Amino acid sequence: MRKKLILAAGILLLLGVVLFSALSLKTENSSLQNNLNSKDIEINQLYSIVEEYSKDLNEIRKKLYLPEKNYLPDTFRNTSVDKSSMDGGEARENEDLPFFLAADKLISFTLRLNNLRLLKKFAESDTLKTIMSKNRLELRNDGDSGYLLALDGITAYTIRIINDSPFEAAIAYGQNESKEIKFNPVSEDAYNSIEDFIDSSIKEITDYRTEQNILGEKFNSIIKERSVLNTVDQYSLAIKSINAADKSIVRISTKDGRTVLSAEMDKNKLDFTLNGQSYVDFNRFHSRLIEVLESSDKRDAEEVIVDQAKNKIITVAKDPAFVKYLKDKHLTLRTEVRDDSDYYYFDFLNSNGEKQGALGVQKKIGEIYLFDKEDIVISSLKSLSISSEPETVDGSSFVIPDNIADFSDKYLNNGSLTLLLIGSHEKNADTIILANFNSSTDTIKLISIPRDLYYQNRKINDYYRTGGGDLFTEIVSKITGVEISGYIGVDMYAFIDIINILGGIDVELESDLADPTYKIRDNGVWTTLYYSKGNHHLNGLEALRIARSRHTSSDFGRSDRQQLILRGVKDKLNELNVTDINKVYSIFKTLDGYLDTNIPSMEMISIFLKYKNAEIEKKDGLSVFNVLYNTYSNIHSLKDKNLQYEEGFNRGAWILLPKNDDWNVIKWYINGLLNE
Repeated sequence: MRKKLILAAGILLLLGVVLFSALSLKTENSSLQNNLNSKDIEINQLYSIVEEYSKDLNEIRKKLYLPEKNYLPDTFRNTSVDKSSMDGGEARENEDLPFFLAADKLISFTLRLNNLRLLKKFAESDTLKTIMSKNRLELRNDGDSGYLLALDGITAYTIRIINDSPFEAAIAYGQNESKEIKFNPVSEDAYNSIEDFIDSSIKEITDYRTEQNILGEKFNSIIKERSVLNTVDQYSLAIKSINAADKSIVRISTKDGRTVLSAEMDKNKLDFTLNGQSYVDFNRFHSRLIEVLESSDKRDAEEVIVDQAKNKIITVAKDPAFVKYLKDKHLTLRTEVRDDSDYYYFDFLNSNGEKQGALGVQKKIGEIYLFDKEDIVISSLKSLSISSEPETVDGSSFVIPDNIADFSDKYLNNGSLTLLLIGSHEKNADTIILANFNSSTDTIKLISIPRDLYYQNRKINDYYRTGGGDLFTEIVSKITGVEISGYIGVDMYAFIDIINILGGIDVELESDLADPTYKIRDNGVWTTLYYSKGNHHLNGLEALRIARSRHTSSDFGRSDRQQLILRGVKDKLNELNVTDINKVYSIFKTLDGYLDTNIPSMEMISIFLKYKNAEIEKKDGLSVFNVLYNTYSNIHSLKDKNLQYEEGFNRGAWILLPKNDDWNVIKWYINGLLNE
């Protein structure tokens, strides 16, 4: 019934659109002509106005002995719409329009000139002179803009015309002339209004000027204070003072130009800035300036770079992940420094305490170098980089039989249900897991598919970004031979939020996890990713770090950890009960923005409830330890593999392929995992 109602509503909507279009078409032709006529008149009026202004500009150019300039091309008028075909040939532009505009301009010019004369008469009147004399104000001409009233030689008020018709002026003062009154210069009441305005504000202006002078003198005297001068002399610093119209500036820098302190006073706002931080109170600003000057880094840039390099080595030497990394190689890095005329050295020691080499900081440029045990340079640290490639395996004990079944078509999994789980980041499939739900055994089998699997000249995770979940599911189904009923994609940010909503998860790591290429920031401190062997309670961000790290062992150790995380999430979900309705609501609200799936919500809930107590069986995913081998995309595309050894050859991306390039091997292997 519901489908019939929706269909009927759709048909009615379609009919409405058709009827509306038909009615609109009848009126379109008549309205089109009117619109074009109106727009063409507007264009010609605009042309005439711009043309008039261009004449004025050329008058100015004449007085400056510059040649006249044509500001509008002759073809401009031809851009208007030719309406002769619409109105019987009667429409044409009015060549007399400039005469009409000339009359308008004459009227506005005469009105403006008359108003300026009236304002001049008002400004020079005896009554206004009396008001100015009482308040020690001096009248100054401000050109065509109006007049200024100066107090002790500095502008205190501005008088200007704000309207020509009706004639109206304004007198204003304050920052950006924020305080003003409007008046009619030909009105007798104007003098009373201005007198009251000036009487009520002159003290405010005077007090402001007094405070401005006092604060200005205090600010400018900072560079003369004994404590400041002593510091400047002690460290051979340079002081630069700038006194501009609207601000005063003091800069203190090292002899090589590195800024140590920058201070400003805004003369209009009467506030202060110190190294970008604003202050209203001078005493607070002053005390902070002295503190900053005393505590700031006053070394030359060269010294700073060298010390930064030394501190970097000391920080890394204390990093738990690096300590563990060296321990596995029977090394330690001393944080005590030794030096000679050129380098500061930090020694590598073996398990017997013997020097094996060193890291050295060049004393002039701060460059870090690696040395051997005789302090001979091996290389600069910049030339070294940790490989981003997962481990390769030259061989494995896994044997593929000579004769295996042909899985050319997709197969069903004995009545079980298989879904594709996708963990994504920036639309790329970062984590790919086949989840097989078997109701007869009450188990969930998880099989990881490496994202670097190279299918039809592309890594498979790229198919999700470019083709979406449905195409990606179809690709994975073709590769594995498994009939996949649907997919669930979750963005990494939802992954973090959901685990946090659940209060974290518990996992047990079978070995230490240290990733030299993965920098993390906790409590404002950057360190290398490191988790020791054993049990851990992880929040969302920590769980994501463990799931995404891949450079410690291989991409396949990574897939094992991802399955550990999924098991931890499932265990936490199973703990939810009727009293946790707020958590359930928060999870669904989070998923709403980050979930990509083709499975209806009720069906997902049904699957969860049916298998919430099922045992998760971790299966060995596809890897070089079983049915895959690794190579590089450019090498794979070469017919003659020997060409890869030519100098400068770009090997391309690290990829995985089925052994013997036989895709049937993958289907055979996964069928064995699912059906034992």
